[in-house]
Amino acid sequence: MFRWFKRTRRSLRDWSKDRRRYLRYQWHRLVSGILVWWESLKTSHEDGLPPAEGGGRKFQRPPVKTASFLNPFFWFAGGFQFLLRYMFSRRPMDLVVSLPGLLGVVGPFFCLFVWLPPSEALVSRHKDLMQQNLRQDQFKIARFYADCWKSAEPWNPEVEVSLALLEQQSGDGDASDLRLRRLISETRFAPAMGLFARRALPRVVKETGWTPAAVELRQMMSGLLQDQPDNVEGGFVLSTLYVSRQEWNNALVLLRQFAGKPSPLQANLLYTKAVVEAQLNYLPESRRSASEGSDILVRQLMLNPSDRELLIQTVQCLTLAGREADALLLLRDRLPTPAVGSVAGDTAGPAPGDELQYLMADVLASRSRRIRLEPVKTADM
Repeated sequence: MFRWFKRTRRSLRDWSKDRRRYLRYQWHRLVSGILVWWESLKTSHEDGLPPAEGGGRKFQRPPVKTASFLNPFFWFAGGFQFLLRYMFSRRPMDLVVSLPGLLGVVGPFFCLFVWLPPSEALVSRHKDLMQQNLRQDQFKIARFYADCWKSAEPWNPEVEVSLALLEQQSGDGDASDLRLRRLISETRFAPAMGLFARRALPRVVKETGWTPAAVELRQMMSGLLQDQPDNVEGGFVLSTLYVSRQEWNNALVLLRQFAGKPSPLQANLLYTKAVVEAQLNYLPESRRSASEGSDILVRQLMLNPSDRELLIQTVQCLTLAGREADALLLLRDRLPTPAVGSVAGDTAGPAPGDELQYLMADVLASRSRRIRLEPVKTADM
């Protein structure tokens, strides 16, 4: 047993000694190879001869060609050569000879610093070009600039909203909805939720009952109002959803909260509030809300007098406010002449002003019904 231990110990000692010799040999081989390569880098460009035949002669390099100054690789190679020569030789002449290399190292960064615009300018340019091409229906070019914008700001959720708009206008509505749903689930970005709600609201309003799409939209808008209690768009969508389901009390709570806040949707909120209050038989409050909304709509109509939908909404709001005289004045100025109407009626079917004439008849009928129901006469007609 003792002999076996002794023999085993001797064999292990010999094996470890061989391993150490082999590793030492490999280390010296690697280090010597690196040193030879390093010396070859320092001396390979001293002149046209190999290092062994150079004879230690200095500054006998071949002249630099003029075309090399136009090659960017020359600048980086010159800079690398300068680092090697000056670090190991410390000769001033090497510094003078390597000045082109120094310019090649510093020059590109200086050009980038001078000519490259800041990231904010690049993002603004990409965004403007994307929107410009999107208005011109150049979807491929708009998608290119949108991708450039996304590469510049990959963390910005506004890029995903712009891509969703681009996909929607290019006809890929499913991909746009999928992108918006993913963005909403990840970031709960308010503009993305508003865009998704504006798209889904016309379809959901036409449905009856609380369908899965309506429930999803209600939950989304409720979550948005929990995160941002002053979000007018969320309040408008949720109140419209309640009105379409005839939940007047829930709608009135939201409308009273948001109708008094100045916003682009204030006129629509006031008109919806007037309708809801009329349904709940709050007639004085309904007329007051409709009158405030009609004032805003009249100002908007003065800025855009050719908008037919805005005119109809203004007339309806004035009628609901009991201001039929103002509604008739708006309609009378926009009705066509009888000759134009008769010609259009004879040749092209219904005249362009028939819809306004029917609307005027509804205003007069509403005026007559209000006079019959109210014994006190008014002096506005």
